[in-house]
Amino acid sequence: MAFFGLFKSRPERELENSLQQLNEMLFPRGEQDIERDCQRINALANGKIPLDKLRGFVAGCKTIVCISESEDDARYIGSFMQRAEGRISEKEAYEMYAYFEGEATFYDNLTRQMKLMGGNTSDSSEAIFGNMPWIFSAGTHEDTIQDGYGEFGLVNTNPVPTISVRGSNRYLANLRFGGHPVEANRMGSTSSDATPGVG
Repeated sequence: MAFFGLFKSRPERELENSLQQLNEMLFPRGEQDIERDCQRINALANGKIPLDKLRGFVAGCKTIVCISESEDDARYIGSFMQRAEGRISEKEAYEMYAYFEGEATFYDNLTRQMKLMGGNTSDSSEAIFGNMPWIFSAGTHEDTIQDGYGEFGLVNTNPVPTISVRGSNRYLANLRFGGHPVEANRMGSTSSDATPGVG
């Protein structure tokens, strides 16, 4: 069978190579990541995505999140609902988006970082992957944080809710004062008793 691969055209080989690179970007640990993502999305969808379509749904949604330059979270959510053929609610689609944009991206970046340093995902890191809290999708999709207190957007106990660093950057890029963009520089992450995790 491999013999016939010699007769692929250059565009076919380039397409095959691009798809392989995309797959490695989306799932740096291969089948382990696919299984993790499918299990999590199946749970967030409350089992509404047919199992025979789940892998394709996960790959399609994750691709959109990874390669899209959209500045509008609602576009991701609408796309997920459309891909699910109306089987999921807006809240479920948002939780899936939060998972892909937040936790899945965090795990995948951690895996890539470990590979760059010459390591691989050992048994101990598997335990870390499996036991980390699902904090991103446990957040709010409202405009404010329920238990937040203090001056909104200016203190760590009442932050502007966003899903991820990229989401925060999108939010800040859309801010205007007197019609002009607001300049912002990320200084790092912090936490508070009003929010789970670190933001």
